[in-house]
Amino acid sequence: VDAATAVDAGAPLPDPRPGLQGLARRARAQRDALAREIGARWLNGGATALVAELDACAAVLDAAHAAPGVEIERKYLLRALPRALRGATAAEVEQGYLPGERLRERVRRVTREGRERLVRTVKLGAGVSRIEVEEETTRELFDVLWPATRARRVRKRRYAVPEGALTWEIDEFTDRTLVLAEVELPAPDTPVVFPPWLAAYVVREVTDDPTYLNSALAKPDEG
Repeated sequence: VDAATAVDAGAPLPDPRPGLQGLARRARAQRDALAREIGARWLNGGATALVAELDACAAVLDAAHAAPGVEIERKYLLRALPRALRGATAAEVEQGYLPGERLRERVRRVTREGRERLVRTVKLGAGVSRIEVEEETTRELFDVLWPATRARRVRKRRYAVPEGALTWEIDEFTDRTLVLAEVELPAPDTPVVFPPWLAAYVVREVTDDPTYLNSALAKPDEG
């Protein structure tokens, strides 16, 4: 007897609750199965690389719609750490690079005089002028991303020396014998004059030499 006939005849309508309860049980089973699949695939560490890549893409897109930070910098190979800096206060830097070739994303821990700073950076381009998107990050996110950089890390001691309107940053690598000097400039054609304490130690400019990119120098962490 259909519902219309039942109403006309004054008979009670069929109880819909058993059918609805059956549909609810089926929906819960499908939900639980999907939750288990998501947990197995992503929540046990499998999502780290994907999350990092998505975050990096988001950072680049944000930079494209806002005014991107353009880093204008020249880099020089030094024969040794300048004598004037020996014993000076420096920042201890540990930085690692996340997997991926299209975007160079790194996370960095900087410790200076007992204070720690955690930073995420995405860089695009090469040479004197590059787009750089940088932001401080949380301890929670750093602790998730840092293990993914184990295959590509560098460790160095950084000295920052103001000279007039510019600041020279001298990196003494602690995981190899290498000293580099960097100076950020207001324009690509700004002339570079080496201060007296630095001039005698400059071997050559390596701004356009990809061998001296930190991402190229990064190696598996043995510590």
